[in-house]
Amino acid sequence: MQPHQRLLAWQRSHALALTVHATTRRIRDKTYPGLASQLRRAAGSIPANIAEGAALRSDPQFARHLNSAFASAQELEAHLELARDIGALGRADALALLRDAIEVKRVVMGLLRRIESDAQRIAQPHTVPRALEGLPLLTDATGLSLPGCSRNPPPACESS
Repeated sequence: MQPHQRLLAWQRSHALALTVHATTRRIRDKTYPGLASQLRRAAGSIPANIAEGAALRSDPQFARHLNSAFASAQELEAHLELARDIGALGRADALALLRDAIEVKRVVMGLLRRIESDAQRIAQPHTVPRALEGLPLLTDATGLSLPGCSRNPPPACESS
């Protein structure tokens, strides 16, 4: 995996989290208790999940964290809609943040699809090239197939 800072999904979601944090400072906690905190947590969870997943050593684990990041972006979107509808955020601020959240979801989903596609491509079974079809196959000590080796193998096909 590469450093999470180089991933476009992390860059966009980190920028969104910073913008959400700055914008929610204007929400009065007495009038809308906990809303600003919930918006910040949902926004901060997106890049955090991407960073954590990128640090893991397997694509399935990374994909699981990307799914969590996507779900957090969806949660943020729902909270932003609520904040807009109850007047906790101005319409222009809410729409700008919603637009950014939707873009982050698009980028995260694109990365998730790429990771899943790579995993499927790698998981496909190895096939024998057409030129070697029909030749007897033996395996070496590691269990790898050695195309073209017969039951009385030449020295190159013998296992140690």
